Amino acid sequence: MRPKSSLSGTARVYAARAFPVLGICEDCGLLPAANRHHLDGDEWNNVRTNVAFLCTTCHGIRHRKTHCQRGHPLTDDNVYLYPTGARACRMCRRLHG
Repeated sequence: MRPKSSLSGTARVYAARAFPVLGICEDCGLLPAANRHHLDGDEWNNVRTNVAFLCTTCHGIRHRKTHCQRGHPLTDDNVYLYPTGARACRMCRRLHG
């Protein structure tokens, strides 16, 4: 995988050229796909089997963290949801204030 750099915009251009029409989201099947999600995390790898076409909501879900920075699972019973929509680990809040 190539390191992220100022060339990431160039990688997006290559992806857009490789797949100009995205169609419908491959996860929900309801909304128009607006994002190209690289399954292996390498934005330069534009092989069709490595790219999922997703709506903005499903793309955000794919990138959502499953564990906090200290390794606690971010499950429904361990997540504090702020009014802004931000999430926090309840275990960390109890242990570290």
